[in-house]
Amino acid sequence: CGVGDCENQGANKVSKTRKYSSSDSFLQQISPKYGFISAGYQNRYGHPSKDTLERLEKHSCIWWNTAEKGALFAEYRKKQKRCWHFKD
Repeated sequence: CGVGDCENQGANKVSKTRKYSSSDSFLQQISPKYGFISAGYQNRYGHPSKDTLERLEKHSCIWWNTAEKGALFAEYRKKQKRCWHFKD
């Protein structure tokens, strides 16, 4: 499954995102395929920011947000990747 503070998580190209570390140049460098956004439901800070989501989409990064989906789980096995959540 790969999303502000983006960290390259190795060959699977998954990143964790926060507002200030998802710059265009950084996303271009790591080219994440999937992203996770950890944010509380209706948080007072408005996370994730609209700008962050737009940058991720611009770089074709598929993302999931805990504020919308609840707990997120990902599993990687060779060429098979699965992501699931507990909230609709």
